[in-house]
Amino acid sequence: RRLAGALAADGSICVAWLTSADQIQLFRGQGTEWKSEVIVVPGGNLVPDAPLVLLRTAADQPQQVRALTVARDGRFMLVTATPDTSHPTQVTTTFTNENLPPFSLRAGFACVERESTVLIYAVDENGKLVELDLATSAMNVVEDRDDVVLAGGKVRTREANADELYLVDRRGNLVSYVRDPIRRWKGPLLIGMGFQAGSDLVVWRRPDGAQEDYVAAVNARGELRLMRHEAAGW
Repeated sequence: RRLAGALAADGSICVAWLTSADQIQLFRGQGTEWKSEVIVVPGGNLVPDAPLVLLRTAADQPQQVRALTVARDGRFMLVTATPDTSHPTQVTTTFTNENLPPFSLRAGFACVERESTVLIYAVDENGKLVELDLATSAMNVVEDRDDVVLAGGKVRTREANADELYLVDRRGNLVSYVRDPIRRWKGPLLIGMGFQAGSDLVVWRRPDGAQEDYVAAVNARGELRLMRHEAAGW
């Protein structure tokens, strides 16, 4: 199953996945104390094992769950479940515009939360790498050449950085796209070679304040590769 995790505003850890019955299975807790919750989502739009991301909760609603996934019709869908002490949990769904190109149910997308919206980075079914505003459905194309990015491929960001994207392209090259100071995207910039096209990767920065970024991915030979970015490059 595809698992999603997030840290709630009250310090607890949430882990979730999509089931086969229009439900989100959620475990919430920490240490040895965990509670199981099932969120029933009406409408028949959930797809088991579709990509799933848990978003942050507001400080005044630590028990609320916000989950982002790709719906059955290829639109992004935000599920918000708000517990109510006197009524059943209130579940609402919000979709991106139906006129946008559909996104793949096998894809892996990245998102960066802003105060009033969520920015989604994904590859649509036409093989275009895009930035999508969840609140307005406004779409910005990062890469539109159809021979570069694999439709359904995974896209990752480094934590809350909305100016760097990472993926493995059609040729098996691990590449990045970087947004410059005047908001233009540059790329693909080569990081490494010999990976499976569209495969997954992990990106992070050293937590001790050092300006070093890391990318980890499994190459085509099944080896875990770790790449480090310093001032001199990768």
